[in-house]
Amino acid sequence: MNDGHPVRVQFGPFEADPHRDGSTAFQLTAVGFAGTPRWSPDGQAIAFDARTRSGYVVYAVNLQGGAQRALTDDDSYNACPSWSSDGKWVYFASRRSGEYQVWKVPGQGGKAVQVTTHGGHAPLASLDGKFIYYAKNEYANPEIWQVPVEGGVERVVSPPLRPASWASWVVVNEGIIFCKRFGR
Repeated sequence: MNDGHPVRVQFGPFEADPHRDGSTAFQLTAVGFAGTPRWSPDGQAIAFDARTRSGYVVYAVNLQGGAQRALTDDDSYNACPSWSSDGKWVYFASRRSGEYQVWKVPGQGGKAVQVTTHGGHAPLASLDGKFIYYAKNEYANPEIWQVPVEGGVERVVSPPLRPASWASWVVVNEGIIFCKRFGR
């Protein structure tokens, strides 16, 4: 369980160590190349993406055991999952509509629903559950945008400051924390 203390998670197949001292580590996944792990809000599951023969798939695995379950089942590039603040949805980036857009799928599996229409990558939910923040693209120095969780107007929130990459920012209670490239 993630209680705010460091928990050992290892990429490849993922490994978890609930006691944080190495004594109770166990393997969570059975996939080769896996990445972008994100804890569920209750600390009981991890969503992640993994490369398959047909593309990238978003999975979730319960920390109490059981098989990993595919949350996406198409041949698109589906990546960068993150949980809604209530744990009911997993947001992710997908090229299923041609260019990267933010999509969401129920955390237990089901039909995916498109959230953005003007591009989006690496989504993160606001802690109050009202907005989805996302990088506008997967390249360096992306703008950070937001859209209401129920859909609506997409708007930029980060100019003129931009994070170094789609992976170098996080949503916190006080706002958005990000790293920017040295010298820029």
